[in-house]
This record gives sequence, structure tokens and C-alpha cells, in this order.
Amino acid sequence: MPLTGFQQEVLTGLMLGDGHLSIGGKAKNPRLRINRTDRDMEYAEWIAEVFSPYITAKSLRRTTQFDPRYEKTYGRVAFCSRRHPDFMDAYDAWYGSGSRRVPRTLRISPLLWPSGWLMTARSTKRCGEGSPAASS
Repeated sequence: MPLTGFQQEVLTGLMLGDGHLSIGGKAKNPRLRINRTDRDMEYAEWIAEVFSPYITAKSLRRTTQFDPRYEKTYGRVAFCSRRHPDFMDAYDAWYGSGSRRVPRTLRISPLLWPSGWLMTARSTKRCGEGSPAASS
């Protein structure tokens, strides 16, 4: 089942923010990953819901990360989809040149601007309709 229009819009918003697609090792298909502060668990759960056809029981987890600069450990939430060919078109668009670049053909739809992009690039306090923070 290919990505829905809504999933494509959310993926674009993630890619403009802190999301990334990766293909590693001998893998043939990309996976979607985001890492956020653990205060964003509700947002990460919403992302997991949007991409529910592509998740596993281990797709969403809490972790910690030590920052040696400040000698402090931070709580994190990590989302990682399973690898799937449905992400390949987006991977090619964003990484086709060998490094991550905003595609020249990118169009910001009303769904994304400002909701989706600000949701990932700034703060979950400025989320769009249908996201967990939209009602707060």
C-alpha cells in the first residue's frame, strides 16, 4: 500500500525538520527516523499512528543520551519505521544527489504550511489540525 497523500505531507514536514530517511548496510529500502526530547512523546505517538502500516512493536521507544559537553543525560524518544519500498520515492527526492537536499520540486501545501513544518522544525505547541497538540 503506497503512502497516502496525508502521510506524504507529514513525511515532507518531518524531512524539513528533524526527520530523516536512511538505508544502511545491505538494506534495499529506506526507513523513517526521528529523535526528539522525551517531552515530545505524545507527538512521537502521533507520528507512529500516522505511519502505523510501517511500524513494529519496537518502532517507538524512550532512550537516554549523554551530552559530554555539559556532562548531562537527556531523555529522548525515538521513532523508527520498518524499512519499506514506499519510502523510496521520498528517499530519492531528498538524497538522490548523495547528500540530503531539499528537492527542487518541493511544493508546500496548505496542510504543511504552517502546521506540519512548524510542528517538526519548531515546537509541538504550533501543531496543525489532527495532531496531538492542536487541541491544547
